[in-house]
Amino acid sequence: MLSILNRPFPPFVSGKRSIRPALITGLVVFAILFLFQPFGLDAYDAPKRAFTAGMYGIASFLVVLLFLVILPALFPGFFDGLHWTVGKEILFFCILLSFLSVANAWVNMWLQSIPFSFYMFKLMFGYTLLIGLVPVTFAILVKQQVLLRKYQAEAGAIEAGLKHQPVIRAKKEENEMPRSAILITGDNQGENLELFPENWLAAEANDNYTRIYFLKAGKAESVLFRCTLKKLEQALAGNDWCFRCHKSFLVNLSRVEHISGNAQGYRLHLPFMDETIPVSRGMNITIREKLTNQRG
Repeated sequence: MLSILNRPFPPFVSGKRSIRPALITGLVVFAILFLFQPFGLDAYDAPKRAFTAGMYGIASFLVVLLFLVILPALFPGFFDGLHWTVGKEILFFCILLSFLSVANAWVNMWLQSIPFSFYMFKLMFGYTLLIGLVPVTFAILVKQQVLLRKYQAEAGAIEAGLKHQPVIRAKKEENEMPRSAILITGDNQGENLELFPENWLAAEANDNYTRIYFLKAGKAESVLFRCTLKKLEQALAGNDWCFRCHKSFLVNLSRVEHISGNAQGYRLHLPFMDETIPVSRGMNITIREKLTNQRG
């Protein structure tokens, strides 16, 4: 069971783009309550029914906004997309549903002038978990399996196509990879790293620092530089073998040995590196073309 919960899941999407789903949630709650008139709302006239449905819609909007925009901004480490898992997704939605039920219970007490009651909150919280946990968990597990099979199949097809051109790749690499060393400098005094391009593997963003992975004496090593990934990308601009495949990663395409897939998307495998390099889902078509061009 633990292994299932630790499986990678599509990165959590937060920020300004999440305002729209929060707004849609509020409008859907309002529309359902106003149009279908459940929970005795059919006894209200249209203005009172609209006001009541609107209060529930606003409460739902604010709760979803809290979870999709505010909390990810306050706790970026927990919501890190690279380490988002099935277990985190299930936990997130169960807590979200529970807070929605509590918010609606509060609105209900306010609208009907019912005295504050911990019992009502506990009741709403418990019912939400009982009703929501099973369908939420089922939907997440199904989505994980569908995406896993999709990206594994696509990655396998890409790799199969690339394997038909190993000799061409070697010639292209020999002709186009510059033979002169590149000098990477950090913002701190004395931070310098001189490498031949074929020994440069990848770079990973770490706030205002960047971890650079490279080959040395037949094994992968890394060094942490005080330098943003954007600055390093600009310094290496003009080199076709260097590609920003993810918001947190640069990769040397000529060193990619293998491509695989999981529910989050494609993963690039480089020599002697245990860590695989993620590819943003928006880069799927681009990475396929880039890898083909490296070997074509």
